[in-house]
Amino acid sequence: MRLDGIGIFVSNMKTMVNFYKDVLGFEIEWDGKEPNVMLKKDGTLFMFYGRNDFEKMTNKRFNYATEIKAQSKK
Repeated sequence: MRLDGIGIFVSNMKTMVNFYKDVLGFEIEWDGKEPNVMLKKDGTLFMFYGRNDFEKMTNKRFNYATEIKAQSKK
């Protein structure tokens, strides 16, 4: 099975962009103005959706992950 794309709902876009770029090595071009961010890694499309925008669009509240933790083995 091959995954073509995935959408991720985030509450802090800048934190997520920095994590995926600096820790996971994704190439991301984002100027901070767009509400959503599109990025690609190894042929898979990822889309970050702003939490508030999504909740306004669906008129619902959702539960989200509250922390990002990463470790690097040296």
